[in-house]
Formats: sequence, C-alpha cells, structure tokens
Amino acid sequence: MVSEKKIKELDQSAVELTLTVPAEQVRSSYDEVVKKYAKSIQIKGFRKGKVPVNVLESKYGDALKEESMVNLMDEALKEAVDQVEDNHKPLPFSQPTLVDEEKVSLDDLDRDFTFSVTYDVKPEIKLETYSGYEIEVPDVTIPEEDIDEELAALQDQNALVSEVDKAAEEKDIITVNYWELDEQDSEKADTRRDEFTFTIGSGYNYYQFDEEVKGMKKGDSKLIEKEYPEDFSEQNLAGRTVKLQVEVTAVKQRDIPELDDEFAQDVSDDYDTLDDLKADIRKRLTEELENKMKDYKLGKLVNRIIEDHPIELPESMVQAQLEDSWNNYLQRTHMPEENMLKFLEMHGMSKEKILENWREDAVVSLKHSMVMEELVKKETVEVTDEEVDAEVEKELKAAGMEERPEIRDYLNQAVTEQLKHRKAADLLIEKNTFKPGEQMALDEFINGKQEDEEDGEEPQEEV
Repeated sequence: MVSEKKIKELDQSAVELTLTVPAEQVRSSYDEVVKKYAKSIQIKGFRKGKVPVNVLESKYGDALKEESMVNLMDEALKEAVDQVEDNHKPLPFSQPTLVDEEKVSLDDLDRDFTFSVTYDVKPEIKLETYSGYEIEVPDVTIPEEDIDEELAALQDQNALVSEVDKAAEEKDIITVNYWELDEQDSEKADTRRDEFTFTIGSGYNYYQFDEEVKGMKKGDSKLIEKEYPEDFSEQNLAGRTVKLQVEVTAVKQRDIPELDDEFAQDVSDDYDTLDDLKADIRKRLTEELENKMKDYKLGKLVNRIIEDHPIELPESMVQAQLEDSWNNYLQRTHMPEENMLKFLEMHGMSKEKILENWREDAVVSLKHSMVMEELVKKETVEVTDEEVDAEVEKELKAAGMEERPEIRDYLNQAVTEQLKHRKAADLLIEKNTFKPGEQMALDEFINGKQEDEEDGEEPQEEV
C-alpha cells in the first residue's frame, strides 16, 4: 500500500513519519467505501441498495472521502509501523498525532495521498562509558550499640503486660475515656473516646496529653486544660486552649524479661544461648547493610552514567509511569479511585498534585531502568533455566500461590528480567571502585538519611 516512507527524528525522543499512498490505492479505498454504503444506505425515492453512485456522492461526498481517508491512514500506518526499525516504532502508550490536520484532505482521488504523523519512541542510550568511576559511599559499621538496640526491641516485644494498681508512669500502657468540654464545661459533640489505649510517652493520642496523665491511677478523673502552640501538628488544635475531661479505666505495665540464655531460647528454638541470638542479629544486620549498600552503590553509579549519557524522556513515557504508580498506590490502599479523589480533596490535595510530587522519582526510575536494560544488552547478560526455575519456586513459595501454567509463564518472564538486571548490577559494581566517605550510623543509612541530606530537604510523605 505505501509507496514512499520517510522518517525524521525529532527532539524529546519523537519521530515524524511521512507516508505516501499511491493514487490507485486512494481510488480503490474510496470505491470500497462507496460500494459499502451503496448496498446499505436508505435514501428517499430509492430502494435500499439501489441508490445511484452519483446521488450518493452528491449527498454524502465529503463524509465518504473522510471515511476513506481515515481508512487509508489507519492501514498505511499499520503497515509502516510493522516495517520500521525497532528504534522508530511508537511506544505502546503514544498515540500518533496527525501533522497539520486541518490541511490534510482527500480532495483529489486520482493523486497520491501524503500525510505525516508524529509519535514518541523509546529513547536511545548508547553506553560508551560505564567503568572506571570512583564513587564515595558512607562508611557504615555495626557497633555493639546497634545489637543492644535490637535486643532491647526484642525484650519489648516479648514483655509480659499486666494490669497494676499504681500511678501511671512513662512507658506504662494506659486506657482512658476522654472528651472535650465547651465554654460551659459541657461535653462537646463528637469528641468522646471510650476505652482508648496508648503508651505514655509515645504521643499516639490526638490531644497528646501524655504528661498530664502521669501519676493518675485506675478510677482517677482529671480536668486537663492544655494550650497548644501555633505550629502544633494537628491544625484543628493549633493555637487553641482546650479543656479535656479524662477518666483512667486501666493502667498496665510491661515486665521486661532479663537478657540471658533463657530469653534467647524463648525468642526462638534456633538459639541455645544469648550469644547465639546476638550473632544472628549481627548476621541479619550485616546482610541488610550489604543489600542497602549494593543498592546505594548501584544508584550512585547509574546517576553518574546518566550524567555522562543524557536521556530525553518523552512526556507520554513519564505519564504512563505516573499512571502506573497511581494504580499501584490505589491497590496498596485498597481504596477505589473515586473515594481516594474525595479523600485528597478533603485534605487540600488532588491526583494532579500527587503525580507532580512523584514526577521526579518517576523520571529517575525510568532512566535507571533504561541504563540497566542497555547494560544487559551490551554485556550480553544471560541466565540459565535452572536459575530462573529456582527463583520462580522461591517466589511461588513466598507468595503462597499454587502453581498454574499462566502464573509460571508470567513469573518466568518477570524473573528472567530480574535476574539479568541483578547480574548486570553485580557486573557494573565490579567494574568500578568505591571509597569510604562520611561515617554514618547504621539506622541513618538504612532509613536513607544520607539521601535527604544530599537533596537538601526533608523526606515527604506520599499523601
């Protein structure tokens, strides 16, 4: 069908595709459309299927040409896109846009028909340099204090909670009824909470009256008048002075177990002694540090590669990534989109603002993925069937899924790509060097504090 095809590369990973359809194909397409309607259209004064072509054309000529032109363009585009090289194929989510649409017409059915469309293509990246970099990474160690903190957390988790007849103290668990009072000291509507339980000192209560309930016992009642600063975290309380009536219904305390061999055995049958437990904690923290450090090194390396190999991402690609993130977020929150949009509106937010907040991360994620894909190709990274099968079995077991052909086929493909990227990451790290930088505590590194400091801003919540 297409007699001539031209491709012009544009900025921002787009192309302009110009196609020419020969005159005989133009006429043939038009005749097919006329023939179709001549058989089916009903015009007053003529029997169905007996309308003369000249009558049909005089009444519906422009519409017939319009439909014929659309058919020609659809067929020509499909043929051309199948034939162009992979780097010139449109992205799945990029819709071709007709160039100078208002000037495109099928006035002369006996002449070649030429039209142009633009669409986004996958950005190209040619990795010329990806070895020989020297990257500074935080100097992170695992001191005994970190082991002690983990042990303390385990003690807290294994503590026995019992009700006590004593004045409430820091870290005690207290259960209260409370309500807010108005200017006449009457209960304000919708402010009452009964049997509300929290740990003193945690601040996990709306009015944050931890300090005020210290010293209270079961059965005690107290009128609390609390003044909140202008910058208080809860906007509805900021700058206000509030009266609260509080009744204590229970005080409980945690009995922290002693750190000894018996405690280690209670934590797990895998441990005979406290030293066994400590060794396992260190091993786990070491593995966590190694995994985090590998991700950190990889991220820094890919950022340097991107600096040396700029990538122009088409807007359609970024928007598709953002929509993907949005849909994943809805799945994680188990909230229908309509409800989520209402929730955001109540909090002065919108989907558009959320996606804009995510935009930078989406761009970084896309560029990182492209670098890794290109590295896999350049280094001809391969994985064996045995490696894929082992990983698939691990994922099926972890997810508790029964094996079905369609699930295994999907996992085979996904796992193959994951393993290739994993091997490419190991290879990339091996080809570069790293020098120790600033000393950093393990929890700061694991929680990503070093990234916040480098970006010069505090981490922001998603919503």
